[in-house]
Amino acid sequence: MKKLISIILTAFMLLSLTLFSAGCSTNGPEFGPSDSVITAESLKKGNDGAFRFRYKADNAGYYDLTVEGTCGKDVKPMIKIGGKFYSTLESSGSNGFETVTLWLDKGNNDIAVGEDVTGNTDFSPVSFKLSPSSRKISMIIAPHEDDEVLGFAGIIQQTVERGDIVKVVLLTNGDYFGEYLGPVRIKESIDALAHLGVRQSDVIVMGYGDLLLESFFSTKETKKVQTAKSGRSETSGNPEIGAYEYHYLNTKTHAQYTSVNFKSDLYDIIRTYRPAELYTTHDQEWHPDHKAAYWLTDEAITSVKKKFDYHPVLRQSVIHGEELTWPERLKTNADGTYTPEEFTNPFPSDKNPFDWESVTKVKLTNEQIKNKYEAIKEFVTQNDGGEGFKGNAEGNFAFVKTEEFYISKQY
Repeated sequence: MKKLISIILTAFMLLSLTLFSAGCSTNGPEFGPSDSVITAESLKKGNDGAFRFRYKADNAGYYDLTVEGTCGKDVKPMIKIGGKFYSTLESSGSNGFETVTLWLDKGNNDIAVGEDVTGNTDFSPVSFKLSPSSRKISMIIAPHEDDEVLGFAGIIQQTVERGDIVKVVLLTNGDYFGEYLGPVRIKESIDALAHLGVRQSDVIVMGYGDLLLESFFSTKETKKVQTAKSGRSETSGNPEIGAYEYHYLNTKTHAQYTSVNFKSDLYDIIRTYRPAELYTTHDQEWHPDHKAAYWLTDEAITSVKKKFDYHPVLRQSVIHGEELTWPERLKTNADGTYTPEEFTNPFPSDKNPFDWESVTKVKLTNEQIKNKYEAIKEFVTQNDGGEGFKGNAEGNFAFVKTEEFYISKQY
Protein backbone atom coordinates (compact mmCIF):
# COMPACT_ATOMS: atom_id res chain seq x y z
CA MET A 1 0.00 0.00 0.00
CA LYS A 2 2.81 2.40 0.94
CA LYS A 3 4.57 1.58 -2.34
CA LEU A 4 1.39 2.37 -4.32
CA ILE A 5 0.98 5.72 -2.55
CA SER A 6 4.63 6.54 -3.27
CA ILE A 7 4.16 5.77 -6.98
CA ILE A 8 1.03 7.98 -7.15
CA LEU A 9 2.79 10.89 -5.40
CA THR A 10 5.80 10.60 -7.71
CA ALA A 11 3.55 10.59 -10.78
CA PHE A 12 1.71 13.67 -9.48
CA MET A 13 4.96 15.55 -8.90
CA LEU A 14 6.21 14.70 -12.38
CA LEU A 15 2.93 15.88 -13.91
CA SER A 16 3.14 19.15 -11.93
CA LEU A 17 6.70 19.75 -13.09
CA THR A 18 5.69 19.07 -16.69
CA LEU A 19 2.84 21.56 -16.52
CA PHE A 20 5.07 24.20 -14.89
CA SER A 21 7.79 23.79 -17.51
CA ALA A 22 5.14 24.16 -20.21
CA GLY A 23 4.29 27.63 -18.89
CA CYS A 24 1.24 26.74 -16.79
CA SER A 25 0.63 27.90 -13.24
CA THR A 26 -2.18 28.33 -10.78
CA ASN A 27 -2.44 31.86 -12.17
CA GLY A 28 -2.94 30.80 -15.77
CA PRO A 29 -0.61 30.32 -18.74
CA GLU A 30 2.57 32.34 -19.11
CA PHE A 31 3.12 34.97 -21.80
CA GLY A 32 5.83 37.50 -22.55
CA PRO A 33 6.89 40.34 -24.87
CA SER A 34 6.95 38.00 -27.87
CA ASP A 35 3.19 37.51 -27.50
CA SER A 36 1.76 40.61 -29.17
CA VAL A 37 -1.83 39.63 -28.35
CA ILE A 38 -3.20 37.25 -25.73
CA THR A 39 -6.53 35.82 -26.87
CA ALA A 40 -9.26 35.17 -24.34
CA GLU A 41 -9.71 31.74 -25.94
CA SER A 42 -6.29 30.76 -24.62
CA LEU A 43 -7.37 31.52 -21.04
CA LYS A 44 -9.84 29.86 -18.71
CA LYS A 45 -12.53 31.96 -17.08
CA GLY A 46 -12.60 31.47 -13.31
CA ASN A 47 -15.70 31.07 -11.20
CA ASP A 48 -15.30 34.71 -10.15
CA GLY A 49 -15.42 35.85 -13.79
CA ALA A 50 -11.72 36.64 -14.00
CA PHE A 51 -9.30 35.62 -16.76
CA ARG A 52 -5.83 34.95 -15.38
CA PHE A 53 -2.42 34.86 -16.97
CA ARG A 54 1.20 35.36 -16.01
CA TYR A 55 3.20 37.97 -17.92
CA LYS A 56 6.99 37.72 -17.88
CA ALA A 57 8.29 41.25 -18.38
CA ASP A 58 11.84 41.78 -19.69
CA ASN A 59 12.13 45.00 -17.69
CA ALA A 60 10.42 46.65 -14.75
CA GLY A 61 8.34 49.68 -15.69
CA TYR A 62 4.99 51.00 -16.83
CA TYR A 63 3.00 48.98 -19.34
CA ASP A 64 -0.24 49.69 -21.20
CA LEU A 65 -2.86 46.95 -20.94
CA THR A 66 -5.55 47.06 -23.62
CA VAL A 67 -8.57 44.79 -23.26
CA GLU A 68 -11.02 44.28 -26.10
CA GLY A 69 -14.40 42.77 -25.38
CA THR A 70 -17.83 43.43 -23.96
CA CYS A 71 -19.51 43.41 -20.57
CA GLY A 72 -22.97 43.88 -19.14
CA LYS A 73 -24.46 47.17 -18.07
CA ASP A 74 -22.96 48.59 -14.87
CA VAL A 75 -20.36 45.80 -14.73
CA LYS A 76 -16.92 47.08 -13.68
CA PRO A 77 -14.37 44.33 -14.37
CA MET A 78 -11.44 44.60 -11.99
CA ILE A 79 -7.76 44.33 -12.84
CA LYS A 80 -5.65 42.69 -10.13
CA ILE A 81 -1.88 42.33 -10.12
CA GLY A 82 -0.31 39.81 -7.78
CA GLY A 83 -3.73 39.34 -6.22
CA LYS A 84 -4.06 43.03 -5.33
CA PHE A 85 -6.66 45.40 -6.75
CA TYR A 86 -5.30 47.77 -9.36
CA SER A 87 -8.17 49.35 -11.28
CA THR A 88 -11.54 48.81 -12.89
CA LEU A 89 -12.01 48.77 -16.64
CA GLU A 90 -14.09 51.62 -18.00
CA SER A 91 -16.11 50.55 -21.02
CA SER A 92 -15.46 52.74 -24.07
CA GLY A 93 -18.43 51.47 -26.04
CA SER A 94 -20.23 48.26 -26.96
CA ASN A 95 -17.01 46.53 -28.01
CA GLY A 96 -13.94 47.79 -26.26
CA PHE A 97 -12.29 49.21 -23.16
CA GLU A 98 -9.86 51.99 -22.47
CA THR A 99 -6.19 51.21 -22.08
CA VAL A 100 -4.98 51.05 -18.46
CA THR A 101 -1.38 51.85 -17.49
CA LEU A 102 0.14 49.33 -15.06
CA TRP A 103 3.41 48.90 -13.23
CA LEU A 104 5.01 45.51 -13.85
CA ASP A 105 8.09 44.12 -12.13
CA LYS A 106 10.84 42.41 -14.10
CA GLY A 107 10.00 38.72 -14.38
CA ASN A 108 6.68 37.10 -13.63
CA ASN A 109 3.59 39.21 -12.94
CA ASP A 110 0.29 37.49 -12.13
CA ILE A 111 -2.58 39.39 -13.78
CA ALA A 112 -6.31 38.79 -13.42
CA VAL A 113 -8.95 40.70 -15.38
CA GLY A 114 -12.70 40.46 -15.09
CA GLU A 115 -13.81 39.90 -11.49
CA ASP A 116 -16.64 42.24 -10.50
CA VAL A 117 -16.98 43.23 -6.85
CA THR A 118 -20.74 42.55 -6.96
CA GLY A 119 -20.20 39.01 -8.24
CA ASN A 120 -21.49 39.75 -11.73
CA THR A 121 -19.66 37.61 -14.34
CA ASP A 122 -21.11 39.21 -17.50
CA PHE A 123 -17.69 39.97 -18.99
CA SER A 124 -16.63 38.61 -22.39
CA PRO A 125 -13.15 39.69 -23.45
CA VAL A 126 -11.73 38.97 -26.89
CA SER A 127 -8.07 39.78 -26.33
CA PHE A 128 -5.47 41.31 -24.01
CA LYS A 129 -2.44 43.26 -25.16
CA LEU A 130 0.52 44.51 -23.12
CA SER A 131 3.18 46.92 -24.34
CA PRO A 132 5.70 49.28 -22.68
CA SER A 133 4.14 52.64 -21.83
CA SER A 134 5.54 56.14 -22.22
CA ARG A 135 3.25 57.34 -19.42
CA LYS A 136 4.02 57.43 -15.71
CA ILE A 137 1.89 57.50 -12.59
CA SER A 138 1.66 60.32 -10.05
CA MET A 139 -0.20 59.80 -6.78
CA ILE A 140 -1.96 62.28 -4.50
CA ILE A 141 -2.32 61.00 -0.93
CA ALA A 142 -5.03 63.03 0.80
CA PRO A 143 -5.78 62.79 4.52
CA HIS A 144 -9.38 63.94 3.90
CA GLU A 145 -11.77 64.49 1.02
CA ASP A 146 -10.94 67.99 -0.30
CA ASP A 147 -7.21 68.12 0.57
CA GLU A 148 -6.31 66.68 -2.83
CA VAL A 149 -8.04 69.61 -4.55
CA LEU A 150 -7.05 72.40 -2.16
CA GLY A 151 -3.37 71.54 -2.37
CA PHE A 152 -2.88 70.00 -5.79
CA ALA A 153 -5.73 70.77 -8.25
CA GLY A 154 -3.45 72.64 -10.63
CA ILE A 155 -0.70 70.02 -10.45
CA ILE A 156 -3.29 67.31 -11.12
CA GLN A 157 -4.49 69.11 -14.23
CA GLN A 158 -0.97 69.66 -15.53
CA THR A 159 -0.13 65.99 -15.02
CA VAL A 160 -3.25 64.85 -16.88
CA GLU A 161 -2.66 67.37 -19.66
CA ARG A 162 0.80 66.00 -20.40
CA GLY A 163 -0.71 62.52 -20.76
CA ASP A 164 0.35 60.96 -17.46
CA ILE A 165 -1.86 59.19 -14.93
CA VAL A 166 -3.04 60.64 -11.61
CA LYS A 167 -4.15 58.28 -8.85
CA VAL A 168 -5.82 59.91 -5.83
CA VAL A 169 -5.78 58.05 -2.51
CA LEU A 170 -8.35 59.15 0.10
CA LEU A 171 -7.00 57.90 3.43
CA THR A 172 -10.08 58.58 5.56
CA ASN A 173 -13.81 58.35 4.93
CA GLY A 174 -14.99 61.79 6.05
CA ASP A 175 -17.08 60.51 8.98
CA TYR A 176 -15.89 62.84 11.76
CA PHE A 177 -19.20 64.69 12.08
CA GLY A 178 -21.29 61.56 11.59
CA GLU A 179 -21.22 58.23 9.77
CA TYR A 180 -23.86 59.51 7.33
CA LEU A 181 -21.40 62.12 6.05
CA GLY A 182 -18.74 59.66 4.83
CA PRO A 183 -20.39 58.56 1.54
CA VAL A 184 -21.40 62.17 0.83
CA ARG A 185 -17.85 63.46 1.14
CA ILE A 186 -16.43 60.63 -0.97
CA LYS A 187 -18.87 61.53 -3.76
CA GLU A 188 -17.94 65.20 -3.41
CA SER A 189 -14.28 64.32 -4.00
CA ILE A 190 -15.10 62.17 -7.02
CA ASP A 191 -17.25 64.96 -8.50
CA ALA A 192 -14.58 67.58 -7.77
CA LEU A 193 -11.82 65.51 -9.38
CA ALA A 194 -13.92 65.09 -12.52
CA HIS A 195 -13.43 68.85 -13.12
CA LEU A 196 -9.68 68.19 -13.13
CA GLY A 197 -9.71 65.26 -15.56
CA VAL A 198 -9.51 62.42 -13.01
CA ARG A 199 -11.89 59.49 -13.50
CA GLN A 200 -13.59 57.67 -10.64
CA SER A 201 -11.60 54.54 -11.52
CA ASP A 202 -8.44 56.47 -10.59
CA VAL A 203 -9.73 57.37 -7.11
CA ILE A 204 -8.69 54.90 -4.38
CA VAL A 205 -10.80 55.01 -1.22
CA MET A 206 -9.00 53.59 1.82
CA GLY A 207 -11.95 54.44 4.04
CA TYR A 208 -10.42 54.59 7.53
CA GLY A 209 -11.86 56.80 10.29
CA ASP A 210 -11.16 60.50 10.60
CA LEU A 211 -8.64 61.61 13.24
CA LEU A 212 -7.07 58.14 13.63
CA LEU A 213 -4.01 58.50 11.39
CA GLU A 214 -1.62 59.76 14.07
CA SER A 215 -2.53 56.82 16.29
CA PHE A 216 -2.13 54.37 13.40
CA PHE A 217 1.40 55.67 12.90
CA SER A 218 2.59 55.78 16.49
CA THR A 219 0.76 53.05 18.40
CA LYS A 220 2.63 49.98 19.60
CA GLU A 221 -0.66 48.08 19.79
CA THR A 222 -0.74 47.56 16.04
CA LYS A 223 -3.59 45.03 16.11
CA LYS A 224 -5.82 46.93 18.52
CA VAL A 225 -9.16 47.89 16.95
CA GLN A 226 -9.76 51.63 17.27
CA THR A 227 -13.07 53.46 17.13
CA ALA A 228 -13.61 56.72 15.29
CA LYS A 229 -15.60 59.66 16.67
CA SER A 230 -18.52 58.50 14.51
CA GLY A 231 -18.58 55.22 16.44
CA ARG A 232 -17.45 53.23 13.43
CA SER A 233 -14.57 50.75 13.71
CA GLU A 234 -14.23 49.34 10.18
CA THR A 235 -13.59 50.82 6.75
CA SER A 236 -16.33 52.16 4.51
CA GLY A 237 -16.77 53.78 1.12
CA ASN A 238 -19.78 54.68 -1.01
CA PRO A 239 -21.06 51.44 -2.58
CA GLU A 240 -24.09 53.19 -4.10
CA ILE A 241 -21.79 54.84 -6.66
CA GLY A 242 -19.37 51.92 -6.88
CA ALA A 243 -16.73 53.58 -4.66
CA TYR A 244 -15.77 50.58 -2.55
CA GLU A 245 -12.82 50.85 -0.20
CA TYR A 246 -9.49 49.33 -1.24
CA HIS A 247 -9.46 46.57 1.41
CA TYR A 248 -12.96 45.46 0.41
CA LEU A 249 -11.98 45.27 -3.27
CA ASN A 250 -9.17 42.93 -2.30
CA THR A 251 -10.88 40.75 0.27
CA LYS A 252 -14.67 41.32 0.07
CA THR A 253 -14.47 42.28 3.76
CA HIS A 254 -14.20 45.64 5.52
CA ALA A 255 -10.94 46.23 7.40
CA GLN A 256 -11.04 46.86 11.11
CA TYR A 257 -9.51 50.14 12.22
CA THR A 258 -6.09 48.82 13.21
CA SER A 259 -2.63 50.19 12.57
CA VAL A 260 -1.49 46.97 10.90
CA ASN A 261 -4.45 46.99 8.49
CA PHE A 262 -3.95 50.64 7.54
CA LYS A 263 -0.19 50.30 7.01
CA SER A 264 -0.61 47.08 5.05
CA ASP A 265 -3.17 48.68 2.72
CA LEU A 266 -1.04 51.77 2.12
CA TYR A 267 2.07 49.66 1.53
CA ASP A 268 0.19 47.51 -1.01
CA ILE A 269 -1.10 50.60 -2.84
CA ILE A 270 2.36 52.12 -3.23
CA ARG A 271 3.98 48.78 -4.08
CA THR A 272 1.33 47.93 -6.69
CA TYR A 273 1.09 51.31 -8.46
CA ARG A 274 4.74 52.29 -7.97
CA PRO A 275 4.10 56.04 -8.54
CA ALA A 276 7.09 58.07 -9.75
CA GLU A 277 5.85 61.13 -7.86
CA LEU A 278 3.76 61.32 -4.70
CA TYR A 279 2.12 64.39 -3.16
CA THR A 280 0.77 64.75 0.37
CA THR A 281 0.39 67.20 3.25
CA HIS A 282 3.15 68.66 5.41
CA ASP A 283 4.38 67.09 8.63
CA GLN A 284 4.47 70.48 10.41
CA GLU A 285 0.77 71.25 10.00
CA TRP A 286 -1.28 71.54 13.18
CA HIS A 287 -3.84 68.95 12.08
CA PRO A 288 -2.79 65.48 13.38
CA ASP A 289 -4.17 63.62 10.33
CA HIS A 290 -2.15 65.87 8.02
CA LYS A 291 1.09 65.32 9.91
CA ALA A 292 0.52 61.60 10.02
CA ALA A 293 -0.33 61.42 6.31
CA TYR A 294 3.27 62.41 5.59
CA TRP A 295 4.78 60.10 8.23
CA LEU A 296 2.74 57.11 7.05
CA THR A 297 3.49 57.77 3.39
CA ASP A 298 7.20 58.18 4.07
CA GLU A 299 7.22 54.94 6.07
CA ALA A 300 5.40 53.03 3.32
CA ILE A 301 7.72 54.31 0.59
CA THR A 302 10.76 53.37 2.68
CA SER A 303 9.37 49.85 3.18
CA VAL A 304 8.75 49.39 -0.55
CA LYS A 305 12.21 50.77 -1.32
CA LYS A 306 13.80 48.12 0.90
CA LYS A 307 12.33 45.33 -1.24
CA PHE A 308 12.34 46.88 -4.71
CA ASP A 309 14.49 49.19 -6.81
CA TYR A 310 12.17 52.12 -6.14
CA HIS A 311 13.26 55.77 -6.00
CA PRO A 312 10.26 58.13 -6.17
CA VAL A 313 9.96 61.79 -5.23
CA LEU A 314 7.65 62.72 -2.33
CA ARG A 315 6.32 66.27 -2.40
CA GLN A 316 4.66 68.07 0.50
CA SER A 317 2.38 71.07 0.44
CA VAL A 318 0.51 72.84 3.23
CA ILE A 319 -3.23 72.95 3.93
CA HIS A 320 -3.19 74.12 7.57
CA GLY A 321 -0.60 76.84 8.09
CA GLU A 322 0.61 78.45 11.29
CA GLU A 323 -2.35 80.85 11.46
CA LEU A 324 -6.01 80.07 10.82
CA THR A 325 -6.16 83.16 8.58
CA TRP A 326 -3.74 81.52 6.11
CA PRO A 327 -4.08 81.46 3.14
CA GLU A 328 -5.21 85.03 2.54
CA ARG A 329 -8.84 85.06 1.46
CA LEU A 330 -9.78 85.19 -2.20
CA LYS A 331 -10.69 88.69 -3.36
CA THR A 332 -14.13 88.80 -4.92
CA ASN A 333 -15.10 91.67 -7.21
CA ALA A 334 -18.42 93.51 -7.31
CA ASP A 335 -19.42 91.76 -10.53
CA GLY A 336 -18.96 88.30 -8.97
CA THR A 337 -15.57 87.59 -10.51
CA TYR A 338 -12.52 86.93 -8.39
CA THR A 339 -8.87 87.96 -8.43
CA PRO A 340 -6.46 85.21 -7.36
CA GLU A 341 -3.09 86.14 -5.91
CA GLU A 342 0.10 84.28 -4.98
CA PHE A 343 0.48 82.21 -1.81
CA THR A 344 2.23 83.74 1.18
CA ASN A 345 4.47 81.85 3.60
CA PRO A 346 2.32 79.43 5.65
CA PHE A 347 4.89 79.40 8.48
CA PRO A 348 6.09 83.01 8.92
CA SER A 349 7.47 82.71 12.46
CA ASP A 350 11.01 81.86 13.53
CA LYS A 351 9.94 78.21 13.70
CA ASN A 352 9.67 78.13 9.92
CA PRO A 353 10.29 74.47 8.92
CA PHE A 354 11.53 75.36 5.43
CA ASP A 355 12.89 78.26 3.41
CA TRP A 356 9.86 79.81 1.70
CA GLU A 357 12.02 81.33 -1.00
CA SER A 358 13.35 77.92 -2.03
CA VAL A 359 10.07 75.99 -2.34
CA THR A 360 8.99 74.91 -5.83
CA LYS A 361 6.14 77.06 -7.09
CA VAL A 362 3.97 75.86 -9.97
CA LYS A 363 2.25 78.56 -12.00
CA LEU A 364 -1.32 77.85 -13.06
CA THR A 365 -3.08 78.97 -16.23
CA ASN A 366 -6.35 80.90 -16.07
CA GLU A 367 -8.20 77.77 -17.17
CA GLN A 368 -6.56 75.66 -14.46
CA ILE A 369 -7.45 78.28 -11.85
CA LYS A 370 -11.07 78.30 -13.06
CA ASN A 371 -11.26 74.50 -12.92
CA LYS A 372 -9.86 74.52 -9.38
CA TYR A 373 -12.52 77.02 -8.33
CA GLU A 374 -15.26 74.86 -9.87
CA ALA A 375 -13.85 71.76 -8.20
CA ILE A 376 -13.87 73.39 -4.75
CA LYS A 377 -17.54 74.28 -5.27
CA GLU A 378 -18.33 70.54 -5.26
CA PHE A 379 -17.42 70.28 -1.56
CA VAL A 380 -20.85 71.47 -0.48
CA THR A 381 -20.68 70.03 3.04
CA GLN A 382 -17.34 71.71 3.67
CA ASN A 383 -18.33 75.05 2.14
CA ASP A 384 -21.88 75.47 3.39
CA GLY A 385 -21.75 73.30 6.48
CA GLY A 386 -23.97 70.47 7.56
CA GLU A 387 -25.71 68.99 10.53
CA GLY A 388 -23.60 69.52 13.65
CA PHE A 389 -20.82 71.56 12.05
CA LYS A 390 -20.11 74.69 10.06
CA GLY A 391 -18.51 74.93 6.66
CA ASN A 392 -15.56 77.10 5.73
CA ALA A 393 -16.20 78.37 2.23
CA GLU A 394 -13.90 81.40 2.61
CA GLY A 395 -11.05 79.24 3.86
CA ASN A 396 -11.50 76.71 1.06
CA PHE A 397 -11.73 79.23 -1.79
CA ALA A 398 -8.64 80.94 -0.36
CA PHE A 399 -6.67 78.13 -2.04
CA VAL A 400 -7.64 79.50 -5.45
CA LYS A 401 -4.28 81.09 -6.20
CA THR A 402 -2.15 81.78 -9.26
CA GLU A 403 0.20 78.98 -8.18
CA GLU A 404 0.68 75.89 -6.06
CA PHE A 405 3.81 74.92 -4.16
CA TYR A 406 5.68 72.00 -2.65
CA ILE A 407 8.97 70.86 -1.17
CA SER A 408 10.53 67.59 -2.39
CA LYS A 409 12.26 64.56 -0.93
CA GLN A 410 14.08 62.16 -3.27
CA TYR A 411 14.29 58.52 -2.19
